[in-house]
Amino acid sequence: MPFGNYSELALALTRWIDRTDRASEIADYVTLVEKDAGRRLGLRDQDKVTTGTLLAGAEYLETPPGILYPRQLVFTTDPPVAVEIVSLVRLEEVRVNGAGQAAPVYAAVDGTNPATFATRIRVAPLPTAASTPYRLYYTDAIVPLTAAANYLLTVAPDLYLYGCLDQNARFDRQIAPDGTTQWTELYLREVESVRKLEWRARAKAGTLKARPRHWVYGIPLILSAANFLV
Repeated sequence: MPFGNYSELALALTRWIDRTDRASEIADYVTLVEKDAGRRLGLRDQDKVTTGTLLAGAEYLETPPGILYPRQLVFTTDPPVAVEIVSLVRLEEVRVNGAGQAAPVYAAVDGTNPATFATRIRVAPLPTAASTPYRLYYTDAIVPLTAAANYLLTVAPDLYLYGCLDQNARFDRQIAPDGTTQWTELYLREVESVRKLEWRARAKAGTLKARPRHWVYGIPLILSAANFLV
């Protein structure tokens, strides 16, 4: 790997841009790349889980501050209850028409805590049990790069490099009329490459295999897993 931590990446960027006075800007570039990549990629490393307890009559639970979005909520009762995450409109219908029960069966994202910016999750019907333990699966932001390598730098050091060079070109106002820089295409290419890598890991696509023939406008078409790669 060409660089294994923040300091080595910063040194490489200093060489690439041929500037020694951009330490503060490089820190900004790295943060911006991490935020952008985190929203685009959904890395395995961003999959997190937290636990908590919902008290009787409680309408909201809060996620850890800074998460991107919740994926699944499970009340770890006996038996466990997997809660469907729906729209606020649907949740309100359930809240108005549904009776209270030991554990809710629906949830919806409903704003944030104004003090911590933690995402609030509203549940319905309201729980009647004194305390209901839950497990929340969510997608978190990318762990910031420090003296130790994070997951993203380990699997895609080139994404960090091209992304930071793209940010540096924008800092220098080297932007084409279409809003790109000379590094944008390389950065987006690496984003797409990592996104496919993560998709394959989750989907366990395995070896590509030929499928039965289908005919489209009289032309035989062989379908394989490659037709459905995102």
